[in-house]
Amino acid sequence: MTCKEIYDNLAADIEKINIKKNYLWSRAISKFKKERIFPAWTWYEYTIPATRNTYIIFFYAESRNFIEKPEWDYFCVHYEDKKRFVIKACTMGYKQEENPLSLIRVVRVYTRHFFDKYNERLLKDNSIGSTDVACRYFSRNKKEFPIEINEEINRNLKKHGESANYGSKIRDGFCFMRSGVQNVNNRGGDKNDGLKAVMFMYMTFMNEAGMEGSQLSAIDRKVSDEYSRCIKLLQEETCNGEIELTLGT
Repeated sequence: MTCKEIYDNLAADIEKINIKKNYLWSRAISKFKKERIFPAWTWYEYTIPATRNTYIIFFYAESRNFIEKPEWDYFCVHYEDKKRFVIKACTMGYKQEENPLSLIRVVRVYTRHFFDKYNERLLKDNSIGSTDVACRYFSRNKKEFPIEINEEINRNLKKHGESANYGSKIRDGFCFMRSGVQNVNNRGGDKNDGLKAVMFMYMTFMNEAGMEGSQLSAIDRKVSDEYSRCIKLLQEETCNGEIELTLGT
């Protein structure tokens, strides 16, 4: 499947996931009322018969004050050649040359190695499984800011190839990713048709304690530059204080 097809396939399940979430809500609250240690998580596996996509729907309570109003999220679990991947779909703004700012499909794929390193380098909890690790990661790291990395951030950039040129600054540390794009439509390869979808594969995780000061400074500069560029772009695209972004077909 192409990136666009993966995104569209997952997006088609959202309504059913919301229905299932509402069904599980009271069950999660009842479980949190019995918890003694917070923050607390609970998760449920749900397979949609029509698409056969399997999801983990999880609930999270930061403290006892949130027992009655826990946060929730979900992710898709996919197995390929005995390898386990976690997949999430979202959208992000994209600007191509003189074309207006628009939304593109984004597929985020997380490897087992990524979550193993997240647990090893941050959580340090050998009592929990890979699904619990993923739930904790998504609960703690709700915002991600992808940036193009350079050799200051990753000295092995040339060794890993051109596709390994992205990273993401998160609350808990930094993610190293591989990227892939799809810019063709159903009619063929019209180069002017625009970017259709992006895939980021999360390869490994580093916490700040395991990174050198020069790396952290380089990341901060990149994030600052990208953030400034985004603000400038939004100001240019905004009309009367409003902006409308559309997702291409």
